[in-house]
Amino acid sequence: MKKKLLTGFIIVLAAVFIYSEGNREVEPVRSRDIPKSEVPKGIVIAGPRSIASLPSIWLQENGSSGHIPPVAAVYYSSMDAMMASAQSGDVDFVLMPVNTAAVLYNKGFNICMMNVFQWGGLYLSTTDPSCRSWKDLAGKELFIPAKGTVPDLVTQLFLDDCGMAIGEDLDAVYSSHTEIAQLLAQGIASYAVDVQPFVTVHLQSVAEYRIISDYSTDWQEIAGEGFRMPGFCMICRNPDLLQQPELLNDVNEAFAAAVTAVVREPDAAGKLAEDFTGGNRDLIARSMGNSGLSCLPLTSVRQDVLRYFEVLLAMKPAVIGGKLPEEGVYFTYETE
Repeated sequence: MKKKLLTGFIIVLAAVFIYSEGNREVEPVRSRDIPKSEVPKGIVIAGPRSIASLPSIWLQENGSSGHIPPVAAVYYSSMDAMMASAQSGDVDFVLMPVNTAAVLYNKGFNICMMNVFQWGGLYLSTTDPSCRSWKDLAGKELFIPAKGTVPDLVTQLFLDDCGMAIGEDLDAVYSSHTEIAQLLAQGIASYAVDVQPFVTVHLQSVAEYRIISDYSTDWQEIAGEGFRMPGFCMICRNPDLLQQPELLNDVNEAFAAAVTAVVREPDAAGKLAEDFTGGNRDLIARSMGNSGLSCLPLTSVRQDVLRYFEVLLAMKPAVIGGKLPEEGVYFTYETE
């Protein structure tokens, strides 16, 4: 009965969670489902129905202490819808995986990457008490999200670093984050690449569940000590705003302040998630401390992003659009 209840909860949670997958063509849904014509004039930020959108929701509801127009938060429910948002004229900023920003730029879209505000967020997990490291996956079946995506590629990098390969030393089953969460809850999957907030659910509800590896830590074994593993960034895709660096800098600072606010006030963040994305209030509040949210401007994290692109380019060029993006992809703000 407990597993059935947990599985049902995960299914509900899945409706409001996006990390780096999705193939359903779903139109963006505006906060509160208000008609587009009624959205207040100002800045429109599109993001997933997940923790990643909490800063933009916070700005929508609380405003900014800086000098930026009112913010309207809107949501996408699939990767296809995210790409549509980035290419449309309906939004000014889009929250997306860092490598996707490189793909868009390399395809010729006039965008710039403003910041990185979510880091890491991937974990190697197990319910097998005898599994203690990557090497213990030998002969096992590892559940991995979305073949060919960043979670898959980085997982293969870590395995290769241990002298292991999928198809030779272990088998891979490709699924979605949501399906993997259900399989772990049902006891069908014993080894999986997991993400927040599912990790928080599993640690509290699945017998023997634990984390073997935090990808943010293992990333330094591949990229080099001191390099952080980027997750989500905010891009500007409005050509008019791209000509206003002072305003973009103000938006960057306001968004960073909002990220700090939702991390420091997890209960308030949980309420925002419940009110605007349908997320579980208590779960979101409990998972905020491990959400990886920390907003840093590109001027301070460019080397982390560049190293990330270099590693992905060497393994699968298409995942960043075939080449390293030019310097124009990075937003810089210089004061006189």
